Amino acid sequence: MLEPLRVRSRLPEGDPGRHHRADESRPFEGLALRLKISVEIEAKLQAPHHLALHQLPAALDAEGFYVTDPGLVYSTDHYLDTADLHLRAAGWALRLRDLGTRQLVTLKALRPVQDGIARREEFEEPAPEGIGTDWAFPCSTLGGRLKEMVGGVELRRLFVVEQTRNIYTAIGPENFHIEVSSDAITWQGEGVEDKAFQVELELKQGDEEKLRALYLRLKEALGWQGAPESKYERGLRVVGLIA
Repeated sequence: MLEPLRVRSRLPEGDPGRHHRADESRPFEGLALRLKISVEIEAKLQAPHHLALHQLPAALDAEGFYVTDPGLVYSTDHYLDTADLHLRAAGWALRLRDLGTRQLVTLKALRPVQDGIARREEFEEPAPEGIGTDWAFPCSTLGGRLKEMVGGVELRRLFVVEQTRNIYTAIGPENFHIEVSSDAITWQGEGVEDKAFQVELELKQGDEEKLRALYLRLKEALGWQGAPESKYERGLRVVGLIA
């Protein structure tokens, strides 16, 4: 049985965590609405085991990148939808991320990976207080988009993703910046579990073609595989909702 939603205590009280996203919106003083709209551009690699993740900084250094010190982040992601997967049918995934002292609610567009690169629109804001396992969000959540999509239909939890992430920035020539997340990931459902070790390379500044070229070179240098399947799609497969 999956555990109910809880506030995790791995971070010190009042500590929002060293990292979230480099482009995270900060609310204007006095405004309650903190909705961030962005397009995430990233490539993903699959490492064969946990220790292999430590090979990546040296590989980036060999590519001429300056790599910052990592920050450690723990998160629990609850993926939600209606019983008939209405959001998925509309092309969206809904995630409630618990970071210990704060929670974020995100709508992510479901877009296919093209030549190793995923390009996805997303809407994200701090989650309303008091969200429990009834998954009842206010009508105003995500600028009213969630209410428009599901109406009054109840949401349910599809699966949970637990992540331990080392996040750092890699700065390359010609203002080419990427945010690197080295992740130990566990998918959990009713009586099922799956694990993987993955790296996300998210473009922060620079050209998308440079990211694609770097992804291909790192694949070859490290001998790793690409990871075109999103965490959402893999989670659906783990719990048997898709083949």
